[in-house]
Amino acid sequence: MPRHPLRASLCYAYVAEDGTATVIDPGWPTEESWTALVDGLRAIGADPARVDQILLTHGHRDHSGLAGRLAKVSGARVRLHREDREMLVPKGAAHGERVRHWLALAGVDDTDSLAAASLLPALPPFPDQVSAPGFVHDGDVVSVPGGELVVHWTPGHTPGHVCFEDAGRGLLFTGDHVLPRISPNVSTMVGHRASALTDYLESLGKVARLAVSRVLPGHERHFTDIAARVDALFVHHRRRLDEILVVLADRSPHTTLELARELTWSRRWDEIKGLQQRAALGEVLSHLHFLHDVGAVDMDAENIPLTWRIIRPDALAEAWGAAGYPGAA
Repeated sequence: MPRHPLRASLCYAYVAEDGTATVIDPGWPTEESWTALVDGLRAIGADPARVDQILLTHGHRDHSGLAGRLAKVSGARVRLHREDREMLVPKGAAHGERVRHWLALAGVDDTDSLAAASLLPALPPFPDQVSAPGFVHDGDVVSVPGGELVVHWTPGHTPGHVCFEDAGRGLLFTGDHVLPRISPNVSTMVGHRASALTDYLESLGKVARLAVSRVLPGHERHFTDIAARVDALFVHHRRRLDEILVVLADRSPHTTLELARELTWSRRWDEIKGLQQRAALGEVLSHLHFLHDVGAVDMDAENIPLTWRIIRPDALAEAWGAAGYPGAA
């Protein structure tokens, strides 16, 4: 992924003896990525023109971007969860207006550089469209060369994110749901459910119980202990929720943008740019909605921007313990 902070996405393939293949997450829609994909398939004995099935863990462009092009070359069927189907379609002017309204609710005014940068993200041109995609559903069993994959619906990072389990080999393809080092972005964005963080935490618990020996994520590297990594992600999100409550206890109310500027990030807030800053805002918003749902904070939804205030901070610990989540403070 040239000129992208993640640097690369990981693509996987099941290859039959005759060169036909099932491909999982073909990747980023640039010429450099296409060359890497074709060369990689040929290196493992797969014929790109004979790919007969393309499975997507989710609709983000760094995973789905080459699906349309590979389908045109091979005639393969593209399959993903129905909740992510809109991500394969170019966004029009109406979507831009929804983003502007979303930014305004978060406290971003028209003079803020974030507004302009967020509406013009540094992404490659929109990829070849996927015509008539097929859908996978929670619990489906998908046949691949030499085995079967069980579909696990794991919403949170996107509404339609799925993981694919190869129980026969003890493998789990996690896309962006569980990564070995970084925390996947879990945002309440335009088109995402307000319950994104609740969905994500429930989905984490689902995959932690799977009897897998190797995890194959969409970025970084393979790893083995899914339960330990899931526990670490629970701890991360609990700490973020606690941090928000500390900020709101010091001064309420806050807009979403004001909160984001005061929270701890891997870099200073003013070093986070464009689409990444918008994703960070969405992540703060998903945590605020979680706190609102458990009764720890309230929001003033009558005005623009929305403002948030603390009302019962102990409600977080009560809800967290009742759900049986690890990572309590």
